[in-house]
Amino acid sequence: MLAQSDLEIASRTSDTFEFHQEIHQNMGELDDILSWCRRECLGEWRWRMLEPSNAHSPGHYCFYFDDGRDACAFVLRWR
Repeated sequence: MLAQSDLEIASRTSDTFEFHQEIHQNMGELDDILSWCRRECLGEWRWRMLEPSNAHSPGHYCFYFDDGRDACAFVLRWR
């Protein structure tokens, strides 16, 4: 069973994060970004697919961060 704080985190909406960054990535590249976020981010973060990638065009994704350091590191690494 989830604790109250776990439920609040799980149901958190994107507009509650202080920082966000949209990126476009080719098919197959999203796993590297998600692994990096899991390994490097200190604060809470989420991501959302705005448009999936396909063989003809990259996908469009939005990443959300609470920590300014995480947001800055993300931009430096993935933009």
